[in-house]
Amino acid sequence: MKTGTKILVVDDEHNIVEVLKALLSKEGHSVGTASNGIEALEVLRNGDFDLMISDIRMASMDGLALLKEARKIDSDLAVIMITAYASVETAMTAMKNGAFDYICKPFRIDSLRDTISRALESRRCGGAGNAETAAPGRRVHFDMLVGESRPMLRVYEMIEKVASTDGAVLIRGQRGSGKSAAAAAIHHSGRRRDRALVTVDCAPSTERDAAVELFGVVDKGSEMNRQGVLQALKGGTVILDNIDRASEAVQDRLIRLLEEHESVPVGSSEGVPVDVRVIATAHDPLKELVKSGDFRTDLAIRLSAIAIDMPELRARPGDIPALADFLLEKATERSGKHLALDDTVVKALTQWPWPANVTELAGVIADLARRCQSGKATVSDLPAHLRAKAAPLTTERARGSHASAERGASLKAFLLAKERTNIQFVLDKCDGDRDKAAKTLGITVATLNRKLAGGP
Repeated sequence: MKTGTKILVVDDEHNIVEVLKALLSKEGHSVGTASNGIEALEVLRNGDFDLMISDIRMASMDGLALLKEARKIDSDLAVIMITAYASVETAMTAMKNGAFDYICKPFRIDSLRDTISRALESRRCGGAGNAETAAPGRRVHFDMLVGESRPMLRVYEMIEKVASTDGAVLIRGQRGSGKSAAAAAIHHSGRRRDRALVTVDCAPSTERDAAVELFGVVDKGSEMNRQGVLQALKGGTVILDNIDRASEAVQDRLIRLLEEHESVPVGSSEGVPVDVRVIATAHDPLKELVKSGDFRTDLAIRLSAIAIDMPELRARPGDIPALADFLLEKATERSGKHLALDDTVVKALTQWPWPANVTELAGVIADLARRCQSGKATVSDLPAHLRAKAAPLTTERARGSHASAERGASLKAFLLAKERTNIQFVLDKCDGDRDKAAKTLGITVATLNRKLAGGP
């Protein structure tokens, strides 16, 4: 830990203030103290501090109010909150309002040192996340996330805030909503970007044991000893996918990992020190799993301290055109094919509810890239369920494009134009199959071809 920094300790418990002052002074820091929020603000106004460590629950002015006023005095001040487990939700609010991290009473000295070190490093780096790649107006954020809707802008803001920290992050959302992409964005924007990023599925499987995969195994009676992913990462990041489905064995070891920074192999009670960042993803709400007894309360609290909510795709339809273009570029970059989407295709995509979210859209776009033989994907290239959605749009577009020509025309010409529109509609529904379309219309293929060509 770099010495010579100025730290302000604020707590209405005299013993805690004295212990922290002694500890931090021994580490070489210059330490100021205050017994309440009002006194702390006066100290901050008269001094230039790098870090403030403050209790949340204090008389006269609580930690949240102090945090707000302290940031007005020094917007770059790093702040660590002290809390009890019962008020962790309040600590989460503090982090959303600019606190760097929090520590729980009773806290371990080594954990406190680590948190202080990270907070000071963040201040020296200016708290930088990835503001350049997430600047307003950019179509692609963090090289992998697309959209300018308000829900997505909130996601980018949270990624920026947490990227420069090492705290555990929970990313919540429906399956296919982009949780893994958000997790990767956090890793690639943080100080561990040059280290490995590994994803481990925590869902139970008959083919693999997530506990063994993560933590390794020790079997003193055999040669089955195996190092886990956490030991092998050596400073990298692990994405714990489907943490809401983690087994009891995984949960028990994760809480020790988060609190003690130790990995406990299966078959052992001795922990191995590890340096990893944890990012977890969940589909089901952890609070509900805690109520049902399927998830540890303390683990849920630790993971939920910093949470990012990924919006459903149907909640941000305005992002779909740009997202579809981005996915289309990805789907065609290897082939070198240049492909665009017809306006009616884009409208159909924006009106579909996308129950499987971005994953479903990516599948449709990849299918379009394979099926389309021309330079522009049209309604006939869409899968059946989306063609049905696009059919009214196609009819409406045809009606609009022919409206001026139909006005003032003879009755015969008007009816022929309407007939061609209907034939094209049926042909689109039959995926371009003229035999099937003719059968549906009750005419011969020859008649269908003649009428499409403008004949009677």
